[in-house]
Amino acid sequence: MSDKKPTCFIIMPISTPDVYYKRYKEDQKHFLHVLECLFIPAVEKAGFTPIPPIAEGSEHIHAKIIETLTESDLVLCDMSILNANVFFELGVRTALDKPVALIADSDTVNVPPHIPFDVRNINFHEYNPSLAAYDTKVELPKLVEHIKNCAKTSDGRNTLWKYYGITQTGILNPEDATISNKLDLILSEHEKLRADFLKLEHQVTRDDSHIRRMSNKLRSTSEKNTQKYLEELQTIEVKDSPAYTWRDEALDFRRSVLRKILKPDISKMTPPYSILEIKNHLAKSNPDLLEEIPMELVDADIKSILSEMESN
Repeated sequence: MSDKKPTCFIIMPISTPDVYYKRYKEDQKHFLHVLECLFIPAVEKAGFTPIPPIAEGSEHIHAKIIETLTESDLVLCDMSILNANVFFELGVRTALDKPVALIADSDTVNVPPHIPFDVRNINFHEYNPSLAAYDTKVELPKLVEHIKNCAKTSDGRNTLWKYYGITQTGILNPEDATISNKLDLILSEHEKLRADFLKLEHQVTRDDSHIRRMSNKLRSTSEKNTQKYLEELQTIEVKDSPAYTWRDEALDFRRSVLRKILKPDISKMTPPYSILEIKNHLAKSNPDLLEEIPMELVDADIKSILSEMESN
């Protein structure tokens, strides 16, 4: 008798979009941590072999996903942040009339836009996204029980089908995909990658052009001040964080230039100083620089410089 455990494919968001950074404490790998600390342990304790949502080493990731959605005994579907890829995969699994355990974190459940009501009310479990040790200890047995119940009550079918009485089942026939179909897909994805590359190339060229303009402005200052600035710039430490990218580094560079320009300009003004007056002056003297830095950061830098001047 085989001791092989049934499989459970986990479909979920992988990265944390910028718009949700604050919600998940600016953790770009929040969902990977949820996978490692909550989902995989729960699936294993429920008696399944977990299949994580990362198909490494496959020639074509989409084909691998469809194949795994078809062959897995159960799918654990995390609908948190209403990720479009996750809902697509849920649709494929539903079309195959195969069991799914639906879950989502409490932040997604309680903050608009809400999860669609037609999937939220069937085999659905809400979990706490906090990864604190105590919270994980409480959430783990609840999720284990939910997975077991879904597997037991589904009887090998998709619950949506059972409730809505759907009878026409989707069938996966890889042999129906011709060589021509596959070439069309490859060419389509090649064009998409090319468009993404050209967009990135344009952005890099634009940033490089802006940095060159700022460098030319720096050359107009005295040799002594320029040398001092370059020495300080070399001491800037690049943050060792997944969320810290070359765009962040470019923004830090612009803010450093802004502070270098503002300090001598403000010192020539007559107090009391007005932030609005300082920004108007900057808009006339360095409009390009002002456009590239979010206004709230400009305000923060001006306030910081004024505070330094007052303390001195």
